[in-house]
Amino acid sequence: MIRCPLGGYCYKSRNETRSEDSFELFHVYRDAFAKWRGWSNVYAKNWLCVHHGVAVEYEPGKFVPPKWPGLFVEVDDWIHFRKSTLAYSKEEMARLIDATALAIIEAGGEVPA
Repeated sequence: MIRCPLGGYCYKSRNETRSEDSFELFHVYRDAFAKWRGWSNVYAKNWLCVHHGVAVEYEPGKFVPPKWPGLFVEVDDWIHFRKSTLAYSKEEMARLIDATALAIIEAGGEVPA
């Protein structure tokens, strides 16, 4: 078990092939994107993960949960099951970071240095 950022303890589920630096960079970019869109950080993260990360759309009666850890989120009036960013591979995180930087620019913002 590891100490969780929000307090208490949880089972270690982080993907050890992804760096903490990339995880932190994504959250800096996510915060900038949320600011430019006028969204909460939580909604911005869900939106980015659904549109540019790893997620599957929920279809009642047809949904089979993926084999990765994640959570149900509502984005654009649809329910999706998105993969936890803690379980992203290096490649998945790199794609998400690049797409988030582009989304900041498209929203009229500046990518943090």
